[in-house]
Amino acid sequence: MIQMQDLSSKVLPDFGQRLILAMGVFLIILGVRLSLINSFSTDIPYWDQWDGEAMNLYVPYFEGKLSWNNWLQPHNEHRIVLTRIAMFALFLINGQWDVQLQMVMNAIVYSGVGMMLFWVLMPDKVVRIFWGGAVVVIFSLPFGWENTLFGFQLQFYLMIGLSIATLWLLPRAKFGTKRWCLGGFCALLSLFTMASGFLVCAVVLVILLVEMVREREKSKRLDCLPTVLLSLLIVISGMLLKGHVPAHHVLQAHSIGTFLLALAANLSWPIQGVTFWALLQWLPFVLYLGTYLWTGELSNKMTFIVGLGLLVVLQAAATAYARGGGSIQPASRYLDIFSLGVLINLYAMLELLSKYWKRIRLRVVWGLCIVWIMTNCTGFFVCTRFNVILHLPEVHSSQQAALENVSKYIKARRINSLASLPNHDLPYPDRKRLELILDNPSVLKILPPSLVPENKDGRLRIISKGLLSTSRIIFFCGLSCFLIGIIRIAGLNMRREKLMS
Repeated sequence: MIQMQDLSSKVLPDFGQRLILAMGVFLIILGVRLSLINSFSTDIPYWDQWDGEAMNLYVPYFEGKLSWNNWLQPHNEHRIVLTRIAMFALFLINGQWDVQLQMVMNAIVYSGVGMMLFWVLMPDKVVRIFWGGAVVVIFSLPFGWENTLFGFQLQFYLMIGLSIATLWLLPRAKFGTKRWCLGGFCALLSLFTMASGFLVCAVVLVILLVEMVREREKSKRLDCLPTVLLSLLIVISGMLLKGHVPAHHVLQAHSIGTFLLALAANLSWPIQGVTFWALLQWLPFVLYLGTYLWTGELSNKMTFIVGLGLLVVLQAAATAYARGGGSIQPASRYLDIFSLGVLINLYAMLELLSKYWKRIRLRVVWGLCIVWIMTNCTGFFVCTRFNVILHLPEVHSSQQAALENVSKYIKARRINSLASLPNHDLPYPDRKRLELILDNPSVLKILPPSLVPENKDGRLRIISKGLLSTSRIIFFCGLSCFLIGIIRIAGLNMRREKLMS
């Protein structure tokens, strides 16, 4: 009885700390992202949304022609079924096509992903404060602004979230258990996020094959076979489901040199233009991978860290191949994926230092760690400064101009009135196609009042506007939760020191 009381007195305060810190992480990330949306977003749909949403989902719905093909057909190379379902459900509930509402929903989803990653990898004691701060920085800074400010980008967040859930649940789960079924379901759903969603199962496959080789007992090897078969099936399905876009061949890396340069640029981010930094950036993970391969007993957390690191490398390679011919430097929409590489390497560094700190007496090692952290902080500062001061205001100005031009076109109903406008002042690259879409009565009746004044706001507009207007309050609530968590940790540490003394 006394032992049970002692156990509960240790577990419950620790769970309370974790929960308060996790809520703080969630609210801080959400507050920052909502503030970004409130400052730089507009009501106008952007690029892929006009065809991907309006003409593929909403118009067929009003015409009674919505079929399975509308949900399953490829969007470029991707099968974004989950994004389509989410956007269509939000449209039905709201009663209007509201891209700012979509952005708010996406921000909530990705803040939840950040909280989930913080929770599953939460270290012990004071280190969890440092880890929470790192997660907040990576998930809050606006380097992936395309995914934040364009409502039709949910697939990136879903792929990251489902990949994290799959890597946490599936590799070490026994066949038939609830954990295995849930992990397999997340892996299956990853097929319908982006074309590269199946790569998480490729990572699971590699991990299981390595552990089967290391396992001496034949029965334990056989236990892995169902998961191996499931992962292999999903990998093959992902390759078969990938869309074929001939126009995108020019964007691919057509030589090994171009591919390697693009891969180095992806892996060295946030340091740009210094390709050799990729080697130093991923050195902590390589060292951690070495301990994973040589350690006798493995934990679920260790497998997860290795799996997530391998996934980021594979995603970087896939992006380098598919888009390396267009530009060596990665586009903003891919940076939310590559930023996980910084987090994983940081966590690997913390784990190695905490495990071997008594053996590490070389000042050079500690100096390298400090240089690694300071270099990445400098990269984040430069990238954030460029986006906030230069790039985001330009994007917002262009979007405002697009909003005004489309609004004038709808009001005047002039034929070819968009033909004389520059591309950066339009929300769609094909003027003729945009005019055709805007002339559709089904599209006109679901656009927001800022474009069509006679339309009414959607039912959920008041909620999205309320969240956007209170973004600073949400941020400070999150900061308060995080500070309370820090105070609780400090208080418990003081109690432990008194008991020890």
